Amino acid sequence: STLFPYTTLFRSSDNSPLAAVPWECLFIPRHRVFAGQTLKFSIVREIADPARLVSLRTGGPLRILLVEASPAELPILGVEQEIQLIDKSLALALADGSVRIEVVRAATKESVLHALRTFSPHVFHFVGHGGVQDGRGVVLLVNDHGKSDPVPAEDMGLMLQDYGILIADPARLVSLRTGGPGDQPGWIGD
Repeated sequence: STLFPYTTLFRSSDNSPLAAVPWECLFIPRHRVFAGQTLKFSIVREIADPARLVSLRTGGPLRILLVEASPAELPILGVEQEIQLIDKSLALALADGSVRIEVVRAATKESVLHALRTFSPHVFHFVGHGGVQDGRGVVLLVNDHGKSDPVPAEDMGLMLQDYGILIADPARLVSLRTGGPGDQPGWIGD
């Protein structure tokens, strides 16, 4: 490849119609990959007014819970790449102890509940499949056999609320990165 080992896409203008484009979804035909799914590309957005940012006090290290669920019967979503990218992006903060990351792999409802209870995260980051089933939004965790276990959005919301994630606290964040499970009957894309 004639590309540099790593490429940074940098956008600094909010006045452009391109400001709202989700650059992570930019498809790079030459490499047959979306920019947000590879470690070779980095998306950087300039913060217009960094003085307005608020310093959050978490009472210790920032705890990030990464939850991945890849049901065996569904397409692979590049979960490992995303976890590596997050680890690499936070390497300095991890090294100095200001951030802790716990990863729940092949997440079941029970393993997510256990991690929420014992790790008490500030950030909940889900990577996996999601969509709409029977008119309801769902996140797909896995069952004991590694197959899809649809969890309605309302149930997931209650799980997060019960453990203090979905509360009116600026030191809490939920991030759901889902891909649709393809063209299975009864599913609507994200």
